[in-house]
Amino acid sequence: MKALFVPNPGFHLSERSEDLIQVLRDMDEVITTPKMARACRENVITASGFEPRGTGYVQDIADMVAHALQSGVDLFITAGGDGTASYVASSAIMLQKEGSQPIRILSYPAGTENIGPIVHKLNNVKTNGIDGMKEVKLDAIEVSSGNRILGYGFNDVIIGNTYLGTLDGNVVNLDAKALALEGRKQRALVSHDIVTDRFRVELNGTDMDMRRGILQICASPLQFMEKVPHVVMGGLMYGLDREHAATLALLDRNLTDTEQSNWDLHSITNTTHLCFDENDTLKLSGFTENAQIIIDGNPFARTEDEVTLRLRPWAVTALWAED
Repeated sequence: MKALFVPNPGFHLSERSEDLIQVLRDMDEVITTPKMARACRENVITASGFEPRGTGYVQDIADMVAHALQSGVDLFITAGGDGTASYVASSAIMLQKEGSQPIRILSYPAGTENIGPIVHKLNNVKTNGIDGMKEVKLDAIEVSSGNRILGYGFNDVIIGNTYLGTLDGNVVNLDAKALALEGRKQRALVSHDIVTDRFRVELNGTDMDMRRGILQICASPLQFMEKVPHVVMGGLMYGLDREHAATLALLDRNLTDTEQSNWDLHSITNTTHLCFDENDTLKLSGFTENAQIIIDGNPFARTEDEVTLRLRPWAVTALWAED
């Protein structure tokens, strides 16, 4: 079996990643970065290095994925968080030939949050081997700005000015635009101004009557929401009757704000939800310049006013270790 292995820049193979090392040893060939290829060989892993063009982290991943697809890889392996896995999966989905089988991906948790579902812990790999892992087909939300597909969100797609990231060893609010345009980590306060009076939500060409006072927008597949009590989910539970469904949430507070001074434990959060499925097209417009797009923790600069969301069923096949 041939695999592409994409680690995030700060990842190192060590004794703490012995389960991942075992997975890599099970591969007949591992394609990775030249630096990681040397580390793999030191751990008795058959590996070769591919040098991307060096035009930036995201483009480097796209170059590696394109090379891997041309080389006929069977499995994509990542070591990082939700963002690393999303970058790799999104590049593969956009580059693979039409009608191809969903890519297979195994994502080792080594990032900021590791929320999932695409990132999953590795248990009992040394005992059961990679053949003992479970294959899970994952839905994703396709995100477009104008006519350009930005990527695919397996956990969530957030519209706002900040994302959660690590700075000086702490998880804080970071400026989405600064990273997307300049590759620079900069701490930022959550904006209370992301939509204008012209804000619209359009479902299949029909305007939806959505309320104002919106401070954060979040879209997420409902695939694994059955674990949440129905009394909390409210009307969202009706989406569970469909094989593929997602939700759009409009919130009057930012739920990923790390500034504790902005929080009041006893204050009420109001949320408006709209369910949609794989046959629907959801268009949002009327944003301020503060509204950027964060896909599974990865910031993208919004270049057009209109953002389009679609649910893509079974976008990838993820490998999960059995508990």
